[in-house]
Amino acid sequence: MNLAAGRTGLVVVTLCAATFVPLTAVGQPIDPIVPDQVMLRLAPAFSVQQFNAQHGSTTLRSVASRHIYLVQTPPGTNSAAFESLVRNAPGVVWAEANYLGDAPEGTARQFYFNLADDPGVFLSQPAFDQVNLAEARMTVGGAGVMVAVIDSGVDAFHPALQGRIAPGGYDFLLRAPTAPDIGDGTDSDGDGLVDEMVGHGTHVAALVAAVAPQAMILPLRVLDGDGNTDNFTVGEAMFFAIDAGADVINLSLGSTYESKIVEDAVAEALSRGVVLVAASGNNNALQQEFPAAIGGVISVAAVDGQDHKTSFSNFGNSIALTAPGVAIRSAIPAAQYADWDGTSMATPLVSGAAALILERNAHWTANGLRAAQVRLMLQRSAASVDVENPGFDGLLGAGRLDIGAAVAAQALFETGATIPVGVGVSALTAADVLGDRRLDLLAIRPAAPQLAVMAGRLMGGFDSPVYFNAGAAPDALLTADLNGDGRVDVATVNNNSNSVSVLLNSAAGFLPPVVLSVGQGPVAAEAADIDGDGDLDLVIALEDAARVAILRNDGGNFALLNAGNAGTRPVALAVADLSGDSLPDVVVADRRGDRVMMLRNLGSGVFAAAVPIAVGADPRAVAAADVDGDGQTDVLVGCQDGDTLQVLRNVGGVLSIAGTWQLPLGADPEQIRIADVNCNGIPDVVLSGLDGAALLMVIENKSRPGVFTLGSPNILSSGALISGWATADLDTDGDSDFAVSDAVSGTVSVLKNMTCTPRVLGDLNCDGRLDYFDIDPLVTSLVNLDAYLAIYPGCDPTVADIDLDGAVTLFDIEPFLDLLFAGI
Repeated sequence: MNLAAGRTGLVVVTLCAATFVPLTAVGQPIDPIVPDQVMLRLAPAFSVQQFNAQHGSTTLRSVASRHIYLVQTPPGTNSAAFESLVRNAPGVVWAEANYLGDAPEGTARQFYFNLADDPGVFLSQPAFDQVNLAEARMTVGGAGVMVAVIDSGVDAFHPALQGRIAPGGYDFLLRAPTAPDIGDGTDSDGDGLVDEMVGHGTHVAALVAAVAPQAMILPLRVLDGDGNTDNFTVGEAMFFAIDAGADVINLSLGSTYESKIVEDAVAEALSRGVVLVAASGNNNALQQEFPAAIGGVISVAAVDGQDHKTSFSNFGNSIALTAPGVAIRSAIPAAQYADWDGTSMATPLVSGAAALILERNAHWTANGLRAAQVRLMLQRSAASVDVENPGFDGLLGAGRLDIGAAVAAQALFETGATIPVGVGVSALTAADVLGDRRLDLLAIRPAAPQLAVMAGRLMGGFDSPVYFNAGAAPDALLTADLNGDGRVDVATVNNNSNSVSVLLNSAAGFLPPVVLSVGQGPVAAEAADIDGDGDLDLVIALEDAARVAILRNDGGNFALLNAGNAGTRPVALAVADLSGDSLPDVVVADRRGDRVMMLRNLGSGVFAAAVPIAVGADPRAVAAADVDGDGQTDVLVGCQDGDTLQVLRNVGGVLSIAGTWQLPLGADPEQIRIADVNCNGIPDVVLSGLDGAALLMVIENKSRPGVFTLGSPNILSSGALISGWATADLDTDGDSDFAVSDAVSGTVSVLKNMTCTPRVLGDLNCDGRLDYFDIDPLVTSLVNLDAYLAIYPGCDPTVADIDLDGAVTLFDIEPFLDLLFAGI
């Protein structure tokens, strides 16, 4: 960039991808490999010196604290061959080639520079009005928040950035403790332009500073003057930002390669509450840019001043929201300002908004829930752009950024109880096993083997667990009244012993388990009255036997039946009336056959031969629900190979694919459950990932009869490995809460959904006027009511069933006014 050419005027530069780069099916360039380099992560007990000695490689750079290394391959061995050679070597967690990445504008159609030095226009530009910045800035400025900008460096002396730069920045190209926004005078990408991306990092950082003027910016330089970088350098910078205490990381860059080092950095950042915001890319294609497409990252697409998707912005199901990205004015080196197009410009507007939300909620603990809360508040407050963008329903995220609404929004979840259960705690469910109209939590500890019961209390509280013998090492559990006595019983699935255990509920607790052999490889079970005799039977998927078994229930006594073959490797099942005859049918996910198998119930426990329906690759999760509200039960399927969610529409008992939704990278759907998360009476979709992924995904259902529309996934990260989870209204406020078990810490944690917190009209202070207040904080403190009524006789008492025991209680609300005024 030649800034000496003049301080006014318009320069238009057109860029395109280098012609030697191959294209994917959607026309997106694939970034090339850095020659003769391989990245790898080693087990902690295995040194890189040992690795190099065994394989003839040489260490180039490292993130030693994470046991991650960049090595030079041995002479004569290219990256692909060496990666293949060492991927499964002793001590290697993963190995992969080092791919190039760039700032998205490196493949954009155009970008523009207006070289007029005009800070007034910068601070009052239309984009800031479009995102409702002024309303947010009346209350917060980002104080106490640090935003890492991983980019081309910054001009720290620019007036727009003076006093905003945090100490401790780093240049990962020159390996120096400063991060200047400079070029090297060469055409490093061979596109005929020299240092065309100098100023990119300054431009991005100044936008963060404009939105959140009291936040500090940590500049980390990974892009050269032409906007190029590689995955190891980006991952290295992300780990640096985490260790430096960044609260937000802005990534206006990307690669088309799914990098392990970046995935690991994303996972660690989210678990520590760091908000990640990334550009979706500028290829006008279904999103294929990373890290933006990784689960938990806030992926930002670009709209113009009228909320139309720009001609260049990527789109897709992984987009979280959009922000203005056309003619965005910001700082560039030498105290100048420029107008620039791109998703790179939309991204820092969202990062700045995240900083404002974090200041307003400085009391949040820095864990995975914090990062999830920011994303949810940004998405729930976004302005819809569906009308402006026909044909892009569900592909532009939740809408266009509204910073004022996001900052004012109430947190959608709050942390509830954390209950120590014991190391190894896994599968989890919620049911009223005590019969007191409150939901209790039940979890299993396979190694013990134990069933842990946590009694539910008022407003989502839970007692410490009481343990019962589970009989065999359980893998999964379900609850149902299995002997018709009105109490909720438990059945566990025991894969290792090829059995199911039934624990009947007595008034004194659970009786010793009855262990029933069912066949090879039981993996999942549901309860349903298969034969219409009024008793709930158990339907079991047998992975190794490739069939469905029925434990036919006769008053609590069970007989084993064979329902039929279920493909080649059934791993999940759902039971529902799919054919409209009031008989529960069975649908099974056959992962090896890339299909689901529907077994129609003919009555009396007899099933028709399974009907296969082709779905995506490696289906692992299945659920049944009336997704579109037409009165017929549809089927949802989660496929791990490709990270997709498919909806099979039910028309008269015939299932066919109605839509396929792309999930974030690493979603690996393994469980699907249905719950009304947003309190609108419509069933939403909740998914969890494979092998303890620290993610829950909530997908809003926007379907109507015959038209299936799902929103972009909202990511709930627990900050821990999820070994089991349940969703239910744990605090009786009308919405679906979450309970999550963590096998490593041995705890069960509750996330309380605040969407439907009940509000009440009443005369709180006896002044003759109606007040509007939340009842939740009061109910937990209502004790010794007779004493309060004696002290406060002046107000008419209120009548309500405050302890959920079915009986109306008389109490007075006034004693709790002080609590309300204290902000409780």
